[in-house]
Amino acid sequence: MKKHKIISLISIIAIMCITLGFSAFANDSETTNTANNSEAVVLNDPTEGRCGENVGWTFDKTEKNLIISGSGDMYSYEFDNQPWQEYEKEIRIVTISDGVTSIGDFAFYQCEDLESIVIGKDLNKIGEKSLYAPDLATIEINENNTEFSSKNGVLYDKNKTTILACPATINANKAFLDTVVSVGPYAFYKNKVTTEVKLPDSISEIGRGAFENCSILKGVEFGKSLSAISEYAFYGCKKLTDIKNSDNIKTIESYAFAYCTHLEFIIIPNNTKKMGESVFECCYNLNTVVIGSGITNIPNSTFFGCESLKDIDLGPNVNTIAPLAFAFCTSLKNVVIPNSVKIINEYAFTNCSELNSVKLSENIETIGKLAFENCNNLKSVDI
Repeated sequence: MKKHKIISLISIIAIMCITLGFSAFANDSETTNTANNSEAVVLNDPTEGRCGENVGWTFDKTEKNLIISGSGDMYSYEFDNQPWQEYEKEIRIVTISDGVTSIGDFAFYQCEDLESIVIGKDLNKIGEKSLYAPDLATIEINENNTEFSSKNGVLYDKNKTTILACPATINANKAFLDTVVSVGPYAFYKNKVTTEVKLPDSISEIGRGAFENCSILKGVEFGKSLSAISEYAFYGCKKLTDIKNSDNIKTIESYAFAYCTHLEFIIIPNNTKKMGESVFECCYNLNTVVIGSGITNIPNSTFFGCESLKDIDLGPNVNTIAPLAFAFCTSLKNVVIPNSVKIINEYAFTNCSELNSVKLSENIETIGKLAFENCNNLKSVDI
């Protein structure tokens, strides 16, 4: 009997030990899993990540500072796929640490409240529209950087000869130091405080998209040295009405003034020898155009969609009117094609719905198919 009691007691103790053992194991397992889960959270922390092969980003929520660190180049992005999108409305400062050598395209494009960008000593490349932010107030560069410099919040090349990026909240005229000779691509992109800009005589070049979509820019005065206006230079400047001192311009590239919807009157100077396509496309209020003696070709879609255009002086030396050059100029009523013109290409005047009469050149050799398509009011063609 006693033997049975002893065996039962031993059994109970054994069961208790086994139970406690499993419980302890379970607790250890839970502790281990918790530690592992904690580590996983750190590894997948949404406030940090990779933005280059050897470059990472961290968002400091307290300081509202997006820090880019590591070595080498950043990735480039489209305008809306940056990895810090979740914080784009919180970011106030961007810090590019030493070691990072490039800023990718559109890097901070959606950072609506970004105020300051601080750039380290090793940066040597800046991507397209990467520094644009609507409330950006200042760009600062490490003084030991060999490629770039800054002054009064504006980014320049090292010798301050080219304006590279002027924050949207700084008046463009303040960026023109005595040393500046050129305006870089997208330098004043979407500037929102400049109404008039006067380019110094030292400026010889305006880069691609330099003043693109400057929302309140009304007037621009060119300096004596300016000879070329690059593509998209004033694209989408919807308030622009006044262009002065353009006499020395030799080249106007594609889309340079497209969608300048308040522009009403244009004179192409005699010194201008070349225009790209769609230079004045969809300038909806443009009503009068005078083309100088230097132009021999009116390129594709030059005045496409200029729905208020009524008066055209094609100049004495134009010999070719390219496809869609005057398409959808729905207010155009009378056109005189000068004797210099030999070729009118297809669709050149398509959908000029109010066109009533055309006087053709005596030397015309070719009229392309559907050159006057849907000109339903056309009653007179004088050859």
